[in-house]
Amino acid sequence: MTSDKVGIIADDFTGATDIGGLLARTRADVTLHTGPPGPDALAGDGVHVIALKIRTIPVTEACDQARDALSRLQAAGATRIYWKYCSTFDSTDRGNIGPVAEALMAVLTAPYTLYCPAFPENGRVVRDSTLFVNGVPLAESPMKDHPLPPMRDGDLVNVLTPQVTRPVARLAASRAETGAEAASGIAHFIADAADWDDLIRLGQDYGDLPFLTGGSAFAAAAYGASDRKPARRTPVPRTVSDGPALIISGSCSSATQAQVAQNEQSGGAVIRLDPLARTTAGDEDLIAEVIARLGSEPVLLTSPDWVRHWQICPARPRPPFRQATVRSWPGPRWKRLFMQ
Repeated sequence: MTSDKVGIIADDFTGATDIGGLLARTRADVTLHTGPPGPDALAGDGVHVIALKIRTIPVTEACDQARDALSRLQAAGATRIYWKYCSTFDSTDRGNIGPVAEALMAVLTAPYTLYCPAFPENGRVVRDSTLFVNGVPLAESPMKDHPLPPMRDGDLVNVLTPQVTRPVARLAASRAETGAEAASGIAHFIADAADWDDLIRLGQDYGDLPFLTGGSAFAAAAYGASDRKPARRTPVPRTVSDGPALIISGSCSSATQAQVAQNEQSGGAVIRLDPLARTTAGDEDLIAEVIARLGSEPVLLTSPDWVRHWQICPARPRPPFRQATVRSWPGPRWKRLFMQ
């Protein structure tokens, strides 16, 4: 494994923190940048992760932002680039996983690349090019009803093919040679990986390529400072003050909804928003309710179904809460603010 600078372009902020944290668990030197960084911020070796918000925006915009991030990383001396997306391969027939990958490959003149979303520690594995989530094929998992990119096909060869212009093929975990197939025109390989040993083999065989794609675990195997499985998380030092806390949860994932339900069942304060009833004039009432319930325990503000309602409702109501609105609320009423 070489020690040159690695640049990671993540399609959202959550994924960027996930990949940065996992690499840190391998004792890699990691720097996380939220948004396009300046040249001074990219100084130094190690792994630099750039967090973008391009998972579901128009394809052209996503490719432009990814190319801009790539140019910054190249100017700073990065010699290996990684395109990081969700371990459930969130995308549609239009993208954005495939188009962004091909845009970056064109700049890097990379003849082929691997796609490896497997994250065995979190129950994501790929067998025979099919992605499984906690033992269930992706197309049968809760991701099949995701409101933005509903994943109705678990075979990643099928998912990726309409997104790209060049051939796609499966790379079995037992194989380590793609050169002949790449020479025949195959540019996109879906890599099988069922456990950490599979990821380590892929990292050893392909970690020195100029361009790879996948989830957090493959990056940890390819660029981590150790070939061992990432160490367990260590306790995070308490650096925030005590006092009222507001948690804003905008995720529609089944895991997040289960966490919200568990919080509510354990007696936590939860305010659920009705996206069909929300209006601009209602912000004042919402602020008053939140402030009234703030106390020693956190208040969780959520509307897990708002995206689905927003898609199907003819009136297209605005999203039920916005970051700008929260930041304008009178305060300081809380000392801690968490947004998911």
